[in-house]
Amino acid sequence: WITPRRGGNAAVTRRLEYLFAHELAHNWFYGMVGSNETAQAFLDEGLTSYAETATMEALYGRSGNLTKPRKPGWLHPRDDSRTSAWRNYFEFQGSGIEEPVVTHSDLFKNPAAYYPSVYHKTNVGLWTLRSIAGEERFDGAMREYFTTWRFHHPYAEDFFASMNHALGASYDWFWRGWFLRTDAIDVKLRSLRFTPDSGNVELRIRSRGGIDPPVPVLLRDGSGHKAMRVIPRETFLSAAGEGIYRTSVPFRPTYVELDPDFTLPDIDWSDNRTSGWPRFQWMLDSWRASPRPIGRTLALWRPDLWYQAHGGVEAGIAFDASTVRWEHALGGTVGVETKEGRLFGDLEARTRSVQADPRRILRARGYDTDGHRGYRVSVAQDLGSKIERGFRSSLSLAVDEDWLYDREDARRPADWSNGGFANLEALLSSTRKFHRVRWTGALRLRTDLLTRSASYGSILGTTTAEVTVIPKLPIQLRLVAGRVQGDAIPPEERFYLAGAGPRGEWASRWFRSRGTIPTRWTAALGGDGNVRAFADTVRSGAKLMAMNVEIRSGRLVPSWVPLFGALKIPVIEPRSSLFADAGQVTSQYGSLSLWDMAADFGVGLRTKPLFRNHLVLRTDLPLWRTPPELGERPWKLRAVFSVGEAF
Repeated sequence: WITPRRGGNAAVTRRLEYLFAHELAHNWFYGMVGSNETAQAFLDEGLTSYAETATMEALYGRSGNLTKPRKPGWLHPRDDSRTSAWRNYFEFQGSGIEEPVVTHSDLFKNPAAYYPSVYHKTNVGLWTLRSIAGEERFDGAMREYFTTWRFHHPYAEDFFASMNHALGASYDWFWRGWFLRTDAIDVKLRSLRFTPDSGNVELRIRSRGGIDPPVPVLLRDGSGHKAMRVIPRETFLSAAGEGIYRTSVPFRPTYVELDPDFTLPDIDWSDNRTSGWPRFQWMLDSWRASPRPIGRTLALWRPDLWYQAHGGVEAGIAFDASTVRWEHALGGTVGVETKEGRLFGDLEARTRSVQADPRRILRARGYDTDGHRGYRVSVAQDLGSKIERGFRSSLSLAVDEDWLYDREDARRPADWSNGGFANLEALLSSTRKFHRVRWTGALRLRTDLLTRSASYGSILGTTTAEVTVIPKLPIQLRLVAGRVQGDAIPPEERFYLAGAGPRGEWASRWFRSRGTIPTRWTAALGGDGNVRAFADTVRSGAKLMAMNVEIRSGRLVPSWVPLFGALKIPVIEPRSSLFADAGQVTSQYGSLSLWDMAADFGVGLRTKPLFRNHLVLRTDLPLWRTPPELGERPWKLRAVFSVGEAF
């Protein structure tokens, strides 16, 4: 896995080079400077990560040193070691699991915090201090630390003291905040005031992260004049993070930016400028993972073509905007239906409050597409991980409202009400990984909200388990039960035997509108009962109980089958599965019984995950089902098309 292979991402990255640079640096840390890699791993792996970045920049330049240049550049984005470390730190700092860098390797409360603390945060911290103290002074201080402690056993306090001595100043304020605590750098430009007579400039600034560094600042006017200044850290100290910086320039500044070269790991660069507009880096979406830039918003876009029977060809643009701290911050599709000449749009924004709780995520979606118009607002809270038990849980609350204003667009118009009423939903989910079992469970509560148009309340519980007792042949198990009650239950809120109901299908663009999947095909999206042989009957009810078992192979023919086990079809690489389902739906007043369940058995074919969005095309062949339809035999060749895994 070290050396590059032909094709794939490894062929265009300098994976071997930066790995070699990292391991080579261990000859110094901890080969000759014998730090305690268990008690204070950052003196080992952190300093080595810093040396790795420095080596890559010395060999291949400051920018693009992690990737080999390929043309065209807009299709093959480049990345570098320092930006990668910055990006990993920002993601870690916003995750809510950060712990001090000096934490003993065996004592991290969350094991996932070890690597980014020791490797990435130390790397970023040393480059930050290098920009503050000066490159030559810092490089000399690192050489003095190595010379002094070569063939000795230093600890954190020895490293800090050695660096302070060599730099000729005390940086305890930085060591304390960055390594001993979980403080961050977060500066903000509040206002700009200029006095024309004297040429004096007054900047109101704020430092809120806990670390108050000296801050470089750029002042510029509209004629090309500019000046650089450095705001001393004492500006913040006298006013508890609130400061006023005064200077003079020979022109009237119209634009001011704190840290324009991004030398400080400021957790929020959006408030560092007088201009409030975000800076975008536009790039054509090539279905490859694109590294998110520092201080900019990466906006991926691509032409979008779709088809539905009523509106005809839909042409537009799909885009996805991400920042270094928040992936998929804004995304969606906008365009026009060529047949009807009607505009459509589907937009979703996601954000989180880093100051309040970084594990709390807010989503807002609005759409007017495929005959539907509506919105959904939700907030999700990560309930944390109980490490001693291994469970990870989350809770989300949502309000949504949907109007069906054009029934010609809907794939199953009879299974939709006109809508126009609000719904309230709560979802509790949990996961746990055992030795050979990955378990997930979810409980969903849903009800109408302050309306006379509908009256219902539902509960749905789902649990799945992936059992990997046999290598390369995982067994998927699923159990689901649900009930909905009320005097006016909308049809889209009922439970469906063969797969997801209308509301579940709305989440998939393939199933959202009539004609995208040919109407003569029997199709069902995974969900609800998942007894897929009954997709042609569209059974639904107020009570649901179902069980599903599926054995999935990673190949068309399992590798243990003689001769045919080597059969392989390129590009789509079809994979086979065996499945068996049993389930039942009844009315509010009916009763569920194991003896009255519908059941099926068959084989399935699916492609490998295609493109970056993991699209999977699947065809299930339920060869047997019971009870059969009138005049039908239980054994029969049937086909059910779907998109995505069954569950």
